[in-house]
Amino acid sequence: MDVQEVVSCYRCRSCDSLLVTPAGECCIYCAFGDEKCPSCQVKLSTVPENITKQ
Repeated sequence: MDVQEVVSCYRCRSCDSLLVTPAGECCIYCAFGDEKCPSCQVKLSTVPENITKQ
C-alpha cells in the first residue's frame, strides 16, 4: 500500500459487509487493522520521542 493512499471504505469479500471509517480515524486500516496504515506509521516514526511518551 502506498504511504499516501487512504482507504475510507472496504467491502469484505467473505461476508460482503461494508466497513466504513469511523469518525476520528484516519482510514479503514487504522480503525480495524492490527497495525496503523503506512501513512500513520511514517507520521509516528517522525514524532520526537519526548512527545510520544506522555
